[in-house]
Amino acid sequence: MLLYVMSDPVRTVEVMMICSIAIQGLSVAMLWRDIQWTMLAYFLLGGAAGLPIGLWLLLHLNATTFKQVIGALLMAYALHGC
Repeated sequence: MLLYVMSDPVRTVEVMMICSIAIQGLSVAMLWRDIQWTMLAYFLLGGAAGLPIGLWLLLHLNATTFKQVIGALLMAYALHGC
């Protein structure tokens, strides 16, 4: 929703990252004992692989195209779960 409220995609992602870090920090604190730490490497590898692609898209696409790409990725993710 922030992509439609804010006009600058870089600033929008900055706000989303700060909020994401805060909520994920709270989640880790609440679920500390239930986390399977052996699975952490898979998530770190996935994040490291996706980060350069996401940064390139963020810095090289205009705001409208960026919104469409994010929307398409969210739709694909939702359909994958069905």
